[in-house]
Amino acid sequence: MWEPFRSCLANRTGLTTVAVDVPGTGASPAPGLPYPLVLHALLIERVANALRLGTFDLLGLSWGGLLAQQVPLTAPRRVRRLVLANTNFGFGSVPGRGPAHAPARTGPAPSWRGSVTAPPSR
Repeated sequence: MWEPFRSCLANRTGLTTVAVDVPGTGASPAPGLPYPLVLHALLIERVANALRLGTFDLLGLSWGGLLAQQVPLTAPRRVRRLVLANTNFGFGSVPGRGPAHAPARTGPAPSWRGSVTAPPSR
């Protein structure tokens, strides 16, 4: 699912990306019991350690957005920037109305392929 986006980032910005299948998703086997969110966050930190990453930017989509919010709570010095995409607005929350939904009614969003920019150099 992530490959077109990852390829675009690599080609346009030179960024290296890592896509992680948490246990029970993608090609990884399901655990005997569901892992708590904190354990999933610790697994992300272990992957970062194994790859010798210091700080990193983190993107989470849908349930991955929930996990992405847990990672900086579990490892606050590791996450430099957090990007949440299509995440839930929270149990018991009321979704927005009227103008908040206008972009969803006006057709597809502009393609990200033309809008990816490199981060500022340091």
